Amino acid sequence: GISFAADAHATGMSSELLDDYEEGLHTIGITGTSSGSWTLHADHNQAAYTKIGRMVTFTCKYETSSGSGSGSLKISLPFTVAQLGNSGGVAAGSITVNRVGSGNNITVQLTPIAFENTAFLQIQMHNEDASASETYLDASDIDGAFEGQIGITYFTTSLILIG
Repeated sequence: GISFAADAHATGMSSELLDDYEEGLHTIGITGTSSGSWTLHADHNQAAYTKIGRMVTFTCKYETSSGSGSGSLKISLPFTVAQLGNSGGVAAGSITVNRVGSGNNITVQLTPIAFENTAFLQIQMHNEDASASETYLDASDIDGAFEGQIGITYFTTSLILIG
């Protein structure tokens, strides 16, 4: 583990010893909130993640070859987002969504949003109308084949401290 003790000779301070570092690959799943799923290309179906303590950084390039569904899109995450209460159990990052289909013209700001107690993110769309409201990218907004990139950092509930 990594000791964060102020005194190099301190003992018994388990709260100052971090022993939770992980790097890995997460196989992405893309589904609709109501039904359906998308098939990802084998060479663009995994996300890299690094978990240090309870902070997770997730990044990937995804590309689907087919699929359909209904409801807003959900993209799986490797760990559940922490419930942080008033501290903000929501994470936002950056995303691109390309090749959505010839009949679809998404020209709004897109943001990946992961809410507490979930292990997926949704793609929030900021509407440019007078209401300035947000909605989520829906299965009907895209075709079966689309691609993009995601980067998001969030806190998870799992943290291992040992003494």
